[in-house]
Amino acid sequence: MPEILYEDKYIYVIKKPAGLPVQTASLMTKDLVSEMKNYRASKGEDPYIGLVNRLDQPVSGVLVLGKDKKTTDSLSAQIREKTAGKEYLAKVTWKEGKSQLKPGDTGELKDFLLKDGKTNTSKVVKEGTKGAKAARLTYKVLEADETSALVRVFLDTGRHHQIRVQFSNAGYPLVGDKKYGCEAGNMEKNICLACVMFSFTHPVTKKEMKFEVEPDFLYT
Repeated sequence: MPEILYEDKYIYVIKKPAGLPVQTASLMTKDLVSEMKNYRASKGEDPYIGLVNRLDQPVSGVLVLGKDKKTTDSLSAQIREKTAGKEYLAKVTWKEGKSQLKPGDTGELKDFLLKDGKTNTSKVVKEGTKGAKAARLTYKVLEADETSALVRVFLDTGRHHQIRVQFSNAGYPLVGDKKYGCEAGNMEKNICLACVMFSFTHPVTKKEMKFEVEPDFLYT
């Protein structure tokens, strides 16, 4: 059962552990939505669960769920309109010869990404490529050593595998992310990426809400 950070009549705020899929079609695999539906049903409640944001299976962090469609739609609109805030922590690495990141460094990554649904991957392509979408993020380096850096990431767009693809394309793949070219790290299933902050306006009470968590990968 995922850790519930907050609950009221309208929403759940969850800390999703790395390795747990948000949803899966497999009847043999546990997923967060099914667990939360079962939890609600066990309390005699309507088992509706609405996804507001998504996290990849190997990613940990804050996940917001609506208990009814109206609430879910309202929160999802805040993400589309960029009135909700999200921040991520990532640990990146680089190959020998690549410029090392240093504490205090800041930067912006601007690319066009194309998703391949058959392989569940995305890649950087030229502007104008059919189906490609603009992807933008900014970052700040918090800590660094000779082989890796801890980076705070701020998304301006929300594309499939965006942080993973853009940092890999820039020469700084996420530690543990073998899908996008990382050769360093000891992680078998999870990667060094977490949604560590989520802020939004409560759709009913109109209260400003902010939730922060520690990333799972700091303790791996």
